[in-house]
Amino acid sequence: MSKKSHIVKDEFEIHTTTFDIFFAHDERRTSGFEFKCDQEGNVLVEDLQPAALENYKKCLSGENKVILPGEIRQWTSTERLCNCGSGKAREELCDARGIFCSYVCPNCEKETRSRYRLDVMTNPSYEADEPIEAEA
Repeated sequence: MSKKSHIVKDEFEIHTTTFDIFFAHDERRTSGFEFKCDQEGNVLVEDLQPAALENYKKCLSGENKVILPGEIRQWTSTERLCNCGSGKAREELCDARGIFCSYVCPNCEKETRSRYRLDVMTNPSYEADEPIEAEA
C-alpha cells in the first residue's frame, strides 16, 4: 500500500501531499463523504473513527446513496521552514496585542521571546514609545 502522504523537504520549505477519496451524494453532488486514503484510493480503515468506518462501509455497500467509484483527490500544502536552521516549520510569534514580531519554531521560540520585554509578550496594555493603531 502506498503512503498516506508524501513529504518533500528542501532548504526553505516542506511540501506535503495528501489524498482523500470523495463519494459524492447521488442527488447533491457537491456534498457527500470524504475519507483519507493513499494515492490509489485505498482508505486506511484502521485510522478511521467508528462512525467514519460505518459511513465508509455504507458508501461501499450502496446504503449511503453515493456515486461509485469515489473520486481520488490530491491536496498539496507548503510550510516555510524556520530561519534558525532547525529544519522545522515556522510559526508566527505575536506580542500580547497580536502584533507580529517574528517567525519561530520550537527550537528558537524561547530565545526569540527573550529579546522582547516580558510585558510586551504578556500584557496587552504594555507601554509603548510610539502610537499603536488598531488593525483595520
